[in-house]
Amino acid sequence: MNCNTEPLQVKVLGSYLGTDKDYENGTLVSVRSLMNQALQFSVLLESGSLYTGIPIHVLCSPEDDCKLSLNEAQMYDNIGDKIQVITFDLLRYMPCTVKTDFGSIINGQYLFTIDFVGDGLSRHPVQWKQFHCISTYRGWMVYPQYRIKFTDEALCPNHTEQIQYKFNEKIHLAE
Repeated sequence: MNCNTEPLQVKVLGSYLGTDKDYENGTLVSVRSLMNQALQFSVLLESGSLYTGIPIHVLCSPEDDCKLSLNEAQMYDNIGDKIQVITFDLLRYMPCTVKTDFGSIINGQYLFTIDFVGDGLSRHPVQWKQFHCISTYRGWMVYPQYRIKFTDEALCPNHTEQIQYKFNEKIHLAE
């Protein structure tokens, strides 16, 4: 399933596109999810080409470098085919840190959220994850919420505290 994204300005690694340029500039158009694969983005390039199927690790903001491997940029394969793209207004461009699967902490900025809905593992609370798209100086990353800590001084004054919350294991039903 394809979902519209905000029309963010991006760079795409030229080597991925098969050009001699380091990067091609473009505008983000959409994202697609196929279960058990990496996310696939569509970008309208300045050349007028709509290039689809782009993995997250070859995308970055215009001022940054695309220096991440796919495993660093997307921690898990997609847990379903159906997605919804949401930009949480309160979080838009909020600073955060991402704890990678490799143990490093990377500073970044929230861009938007990809939520898996209605199929696959997205129906199970223990597995349910939203992927938050974060812009970092090394490229874009999509990581689940438990790997991201927002660091806005006004809204998160206690962000330096080390707290381990339990995760939701229960399906709640209201009658």
